[in-house]
Amino acid sequence: AQQYEYGSRLVPLDGVVEVNELKHDRRGLITRRQFSAGPEFGITLGPAPQLDSGWEVIGRLSQDSAGLLPLIEGLPYITGRSLEEPGSVADNVFNAQKSLFTSLSKTIGDSRAEDRTGQLLRRVEIVNCGLL
Repeated sequence: AQQYEYGSRLVPLDGVVEVNELKHDRRGLITRRQFSAGPEFGITLGPAPQLDSGWEVIGRLSQDSAGLLPLIEGLPYITGRSLEEPGSVADNVFNAQKSLFTSLSKTIGDSRAEDRTGQLLRRVEIVNCGLL
């Protein structure tokens, strides 16, 4: 069984077996992977219908007085594109290498070959929050 450290004690984590039908249709929704036992969650920065099949909405930001969403939007993320001028030799080399290594990885079953475009390059921790 998984455990989560809360203060000085370990709390057992059991998977939650309930889900809801709320859609990821706007900015500022708090969401988590369905049936997840851990404390991880996400915050939508805009409509995200691609999350409706495997994630569930568990809340929303009541107000963004601290400017949390603009702070998150300013973090570096995976673009999946070259930083070079489109059509340049360096850009073409980047795209050829990306295509080659992605197809090789998928061929051998490497799970890291999935498209991670849009994922943050840093872990974000919310250290001060409360319940309404």
